[in-house]
Amino acid sequence: MPLPSFRRPLATALVALLAAACGDTPVAPDHTAPDTGPVRGIAVGVVRDAAGSPVAGANVYVGTFRGRAATGGAGCAQLDGLLRSVVRAVTDAQGRFRVAIPDGAPQDSIGCALAYTELPAAGATVGEPAALSSNEFRATALPTTTADSVRLDLTASPVTGHDTREPDDTWARVAQTTVPGFAGFLFEGCTVVLQLTDPTTQAAAARSYVTGVLGGRGAGGTCTNTPPFDARRVTYDFAQLRRWYDRVQILTSLEGWSSTDIDEGRNRIALGYVDSTAIARARRGLASLDVPAEAVLFEIVPRGSFDRAERR
Repeated sequence: MPLPSFRRPLATALVALLAAACGDTPVAPDHTAPDTGPVRGIAVGVVRDAAGSPVAGANVYVGTFRGRAATGGAGCAQLDGLLRSVVRAVTDAQGRFRVAIPDGAPQDSIGCALAYTELPAAGATVGEPAALSSNEFRATALPTTTADSVRLDLTASPVTGHDTREPDDTWARVAQTTVPGFAGFLFEGCTVVLQLTDPTTQAAAARSYVTGVLGGRGAGGTCTNTPPFDARRVTYDFAQLRRWYDRVQILTSLEGWSSTDIDEGRNRIALGYVDSTAIARARRGLASLDVPAEAVLFEIVPRGSFDRAERR
């Protein structure tokens, strides 16, 4: 069964999610993800590649969802909407993981758990594309009590290629090469504002790069084609923002998500949700991701303000 697309490059991968009896002995207790709220038990398992070898350093995302009513105990075979909660763990040298399942499915619904995994590509120059990932699953019911566990053994397959995002990818490369600390640029009136982590040392190189990009054009209207420049100090360069943008994509599969963007003007990742309840779920998920909380802005954005198909 296809998993909701957390990242478009994952369409070629495969995962098997196997349920075991409650009370399994947890594995890799030293690799438990941080507990950031109420839980619904423990998920343990091993990630292997297609050849059966353990995969170390893989991200494992465990989420909860409401299953559809069905006969024969098959309620978890289909998603009823999007994820209610999600948490991330990382596999150890033997490919093992152990994570507390965040409480997200209401008690009066069919509470289900699923898992998804990806291994970030080593040495990626832009963003954080996956080298191995999973895209299909069989689901299992949540543990009966918070002390119980379910076993989720995962198999990941190679990913070929990944989506590009422009001008973000170009700006990330510039921040890593010709203009270290570059965080984009924008027009304020007729003035070109350069976003830089250290304007004192980076402004000249940034101005040279942006002048070439503009190619003799200004902001238009009554502005001249030789605009004035200003430099503004920011906290994060664009290579950091682009990498973190990939990492937060799992949060776009939570109920209530409406928009995602790299906001160069505010020098942050902007995540939009329909209400404060959805934002609270996303904040809890963010706590287990390797992204600084200060780099992410959560906002209430009505659904329909951004087309969900634009998510990348």
